[in-house]
Amino acid sequence: LEEKKTRIRSSSIEAWLPRIFSKKGSAIEGAPVACTDFFLPPKVTVEPGLTTVHTLNLDRLETRARSFAMQGFTDAIYQNGGTLVLATRSWVDPAKIAQAAGGLDKPSTPSPVGPDGGVPNGGEDGGMRMLSLGLQETHVVPHVSLSKTAVHLFNLPTSSTDIAYLASQNIEGRVSSPYAIDVKDGTLRVVTTTTELEAGQAAAKHGVLLSVAKAGGQTGLEISGVVLEGNAVESATRFIGDHVLVAAERGGEAPLFVFDTSKSTPERIGFTNLRGRGSFLLPVGPNLVATLGREGSGATSTLALRLLDVRDFAAPTISDSFVAVGPGGSDAELNPKALTYFADKGVLGFPYVSVVASAAGVTVSSLFQVFRIDGNQLSLVGALDHSDAYGSLLNEPVSQGRNPFCDETYYSPAIRRGVFFDDALVTLSQRSIRAHKLSGLTLVRSVPLSAPTSPTLTASGSSSLRSDSGLACLE
Repeated sequence: LEEKKTRIRSSSIEAWLPRIFSKKGSAIEGAPVACTDFFLPPKVTVEPGLTTVHTLNLDRLETRARSFAMQGFTDAIYQNGGTLVLATRSWVDPAKIAQAAGGLDKPSTPSPVGPDGGVPNGGEDGGMRMLSLGLQETHVVPHVSLSKTAVHLFNLPTSSTDIAYLASQNIEGRVSSPYAIDVKDGTLRVVTTTTELEAGQAAAKHGVLLSVAKAGGQTGLEISGVVLEGNAVESATRFIGDHVLVAAERGGEAPLFVFDTSKSTPERIGFTNLRGRGSFLLPVGPNLVATLGREGSGATSTLALRLLDVRDFAAPTISDSFVAVGPGGSDAELNPKALTYFADKGVLGFPYVSVVASAAGVTVSSLFQVFRIDGNQLSLVGALDHSDAYGSLLNEPVSQGRNPFCDETYYSPAIRRGVFFDDALVTLSQRSIRAHKLSGLTLVRSVPLSAPTSPTLTASGSSSLRSDSGLACLE
């Protein structure tokens, strides 16, 4: 430890600065990030962290890639045309949380007030140093937001890699993904899940919030309108023109809200019940949106693919659905890139891992489901099966009561991706790459892949932790 401290003290500031490396021919050149490419957002607070963005113009590969860094931990990054949006976590004062919970219900010791309205380490409570709010008295706060998002806009011309900071703004709630952000005609639209703690209440309350911001105000962005749906958590968002579709969870229900942002104040105009969680919303035609999620709730829920008819945004309906039989899941529930839609052929596909238990044991199947969309109806074309590529590795660990991720040949049984090319469908898993004709799903070629392995880290002599799976494997 002392040796490390000595090395740190003897190092120069240049050694700590990030560097950009680029390759020209066979030579690799390194250069520090320019000081002008570091941004500290004004007028907003951010959680500790540093976000670095690298830009590359694919139309002009001879130009040098640009990078810039901004203070804060980023949850989502979004780009539309020449506008880049970063959504970072805003800092929430722990003193306010304690007040709302009723932890501080009497006047506190006065503290000096700094120019920003608060003094770090302004007071101490039981050895924990807290941030003084600059208040001479502290009272119980009626409610406090436990999550806020700072959105930052940058100008990123499509013809270059030059970057210019535009504006920042705090928004209530937390952004779940880039699909919850949109820029249209200079207007920023963001969907968040808010979390508020009422005074004296142990449980927080959630809500779905749509915020609309336009240029203006002290921060360069001004909130022009918001609409809140209480007691709900956002699970998927899709912007279609002036309309916003938001799938949510509310208790045991799965509502789909439709908002209209064409007016000065956004409003909810439509609603339907999805009958289960919607993990992703994907337009598959002028008036159709596919949603992949679950049917039902809890441990008994099953995978479900639904088609939503949105010809009338005020009255969306489920035109057709496919519900899997028995337990199973898809990577597309967590990663939308695993859900593939090929508009030219009107087909849609996603990986699916099914787990079927019987008297003979447990059977795991690694499939890629293919559907055709005719009008507003779904039809199952078929399922490609990679199960044979795993051999005994797929079912033996499960039948023996072991987690397959803990096997010596660590693997994920799921087909990771499927890509459509003209009349071909190529699927990729950790044990095989296969090409099928789309017509008839006949196999054209299969290339086997060697089983991946993972190093084992032993903890306390009783379990091994695999760093790439994040799962504890009891032995």
